[in-house]
Amino acid sequence: MQGPPGTAGYPGPTGPQGPMGPRGFPGPTGPTGPPDKTAIVPARGQFVALFCVESPEVRFEDVVRIPIEDADSTHVVDRIFSDVCEPGSLQVVGVAAPTPCLIGAEAIDNLLRIRIDGDLPPYVTVKLSGVRAGRSDVRFPERTAEQMDRNNAFWNQAHV
Repeated sequence: MQGPPGTAGYPGPTGPQGPMGPRGFPGPTGPTGPPDKTAIVPARGQFVALFCVESPEVRFEDVVRIPIEDADSTHVVDRIFSDVCEPGSLQVVGVAAPTPCLIGAEAIDNLLRIRIDGDLPPYVTVKLSGVRAGRSDVRFPERTAEQMDRNNAFWNQAHV
């Protein structure tokens, strides 16, 4: 008859490191030049990149659809949008209607005035642009080559 097993012994010392393995195959060549800045979002079961708009100024943009009831009307700009923009910097940079007509649109403080000549469309779509609050003095700021390299490295880390 065999007796019960004994207690386990202490582990021995770690052995020497083995030799380095063979070098792997090179990966595909990445893009050259500065990286593209993107927002990656889910769409139709996959993830797609939308490229950021670059500008000499720090700007925010908003697109709004406005129902039309009169040939000359005034609408309040979204308060959050106007609050994050420099006072007096809001501009209408695009306006379109689904039916042919003459349209004029302007931003006055936090109001949007729309004037239409001809048949009234059911709505108009307006694209607004405003300078980011606190950045009215920024246009083409100069940077160093080192800052450019660090900026490119920052954006490149998202593309690994």
